[in-house]
Amino acid sequence: MSLLLVSGACCLPVLAAAGPVSSSGPVGEVRVLPCGGAAAGGLGVRSWCGRGARIGDRELVGSAARAWRAAPVVRPPEQAPISAFYAETGPPGQVWMTVVGLAAPAPEGGELVAFVTSDVVDIAGGAGGPDDARLRVRAVTRLVDGSPAAVGFVDHTPDPGDAVAVEPAVAAFAVAAPGTGVRLWCALTAGPEDHAGGVDPVTWVPQVPGASAANTVAVGSGGATVALAPGVDDPAVRPVLPDPVTGRVGSGRPGDVLAERGRWRGTLDAGSVPARALPQGWRAVTAVTDHPLALDPAPAGEGFAVTSPVPDGVEPGTRVDLVSPAGERLVLGLLAAEFRVSSAGPGTAARGRWRVQPTEPPDLGARWPVLVIPAA
Repeated sequence: MSLLLVSGACCLPVLAAAGPVSSSGPVGEVRVLPCGGAAAGGLGVRSWCGRGARIGDRELVGSAARAWRAAPVVRPPEQAPISAFYAETGPPGQVWMTVVGLAAPAPEGGELVAFVTSDVVDIAGGAGGPDDARLRVRAVTRLVDGSPAAVGFVDHTPDPGDAVAVEPAVAAFAVAAPGTGVRLWCALTAGPEDHAGGVDPVTWVPQVPGASAANTVAVGSGGATVALAPGVDDPAVRPVLPDPVTGRVGSGRPGDVLAERGRWRGTLDAGSVPARALPQGWRAVTAVTDHPLALDPAPAGEGFAVTSPVPDGVEPGTRVDLVSPAGERLVLGLLAAEFRVSSAGPGTAARGRWRVQPTEPPDLGARWPVLVIPAA
């Protein structure tokens, strides 16, 4: 089998699969666009050039495409062309596994992006390396519109073949659009929200225990946050696309929590429509210090009114999170305060009412799926 250059695109012939790596006949080809050449027409990850030290490994890329076509999860349409945009084995000491990034048109519009991987070798390092004969689809997401600043996944729950490190960590990966950088940020980490632009073209940094696609985001070079895909069998979250008109989540249940790019985006009501009611059992707390706050919904567009005392030393701009009984954590917004003239005299001011103001407008299914955290 040889590499073919077709109209500026490198194509790998691919065989159909009865299992993850066996073959039984042709079904199409995997396209790999060269970097430095003319960009492919149209938008989306399929227009990205192929990167990673192993993007030219036709056996690896072909096996990954066969694994995706044969997977029991979301698969590409039977005759749809598949594009490979990344292939590499991660470094020991970080998330040590092989990742192949694939993209294909989605039947309902947009495109599917899949991450086919090996098992994770002990993140702390160990003998040997990833076994590329054991490829599986670890995550799949649907991009609805446009080309994101990055794509990636967070696999909250280890797969059966993954090594369990002495200090548990969560496998995560992200690759930036060509010519840009990416980093990961998780709401479970201590410290203020940090959306400084990413500088590395790819990141394999393992995340803290409890990290998931609901509370972890990719941050592009310009500081824009991008949703990450959950693992295909992740029990903590599942991707959904709300109805674009009503916002209704057909597969949702009352009390389910909607999360998008690490933020709380509503709690499903009796009609499975996102409502501004805080989820039952979740606590509002200041980030880092975990000071509890009592909140009531303010008029639309004004976030939540703080109805409990705000301690000294807490300043406007402090991040406020929602924390579930199980330890899930989502960003709610930033503290804001109304100022009034102080009784101390002219030229002085005192803080009046406090509120929590959302920091970013929601993107409920316009570009990528949002995530449902099932009600307890």
